[in-house]
Amino acid sequence: CVAYDYPDMRPGRAKKLDTMSVQGLRFVSVASLDGEDCSIFAARLMDAREIHIFVDMESDQAGAILRAEVRAGTELLRDVNVLRWRRRNDDVDEVAPQSEWGCQSHDGQSQLARLGLRKTEHWSVELQDALYAIRKSSKDFAVVETLALAGDIAIMIQEPEPPRLWRLPEASFHYVLGHMHHSAVGSFAAQFTSGQIRWTAIGIGGSGGITLTAALFGGHLAIRAK
Repeated sequence: CVAYDYPDMRPGRAKKLDTMSVQGLRFVSVASLDGEDCSIFAARLMDAREIHIFVDMESDQAGAILRAEVRAGTELLRDVNVLRWRRRNDDVDEVAPQSEWGCQSHDGQSQLARLGLRKTEHWSVELQDALYAIRKSSKDFAVVETLALAGDIAIMIQEPEPPRLWRLPEASFHYVLGHMHHSAVGSFAAQFTSGQIRWTAIGIGGSGGITLTAALFGGHLAIRAK
C-alpha cells in the first residue's frame, strides 16, 4: 500500500472548476426509473461534459440518488446505477485505509500503480478534478464530481508499451473500408524486410465498381485498375 500526496492542479483548470462549482444543480425533468418517480437534475462538468442525477421522489428515502449519467452532448459516456443509497455511512471502516494495510508514503521512486497525478494525463484528468473538488470546492460540487467519477478511475499499473511494428518481418490482413458515400473491401500484404507492399481495394465507387491494386516493389509503384 502506497500513499500519494494530492497533486497540484494547473491554475487555469482550477479556476474553471472554481467557476463551475458555484453554478449548482438545475432541474431538467421528471422521469420514471424502475417504477420509481424521480426528478432529474443536471450540472456542468469540465471538457463539455454534463452529469444528470436521478433523485427519488416517492420512496421511504425521498431524496435518494438512484442513478447518475455522464454525457457529452447527446452521447451517454457512462452511467452508474445506485443500488443502496444511505445517508449515514454504515461502512465507515471502509473509508480510511486500515492499519493492517501497512500504508507507506510514496518515496518518489518506487511505483505501485500509475495514477497520472504528477502531471495531468489525458486518462487521469477526471480523477484530478474530483480530488481538487473534494479539497477546494463546496460539498455539493464535491459530491457531483465524485458521482461523475464513479466507474471511471483510470489506474495504470504499468504504462503499456507501443507495439513494436518495426520488428515485423511481414504482415497481411483483409479489411472493410467504410465511407460516407461508398464502401470497399480489400486486402493488404507486406514484406517489410524487402520493402514490398501490395494493396487491393474491391468495389470502389459502389456495387460493381472498379478493383484497384497497388504494388510497391524494387523502388517502383505499379497501379492497376480493373
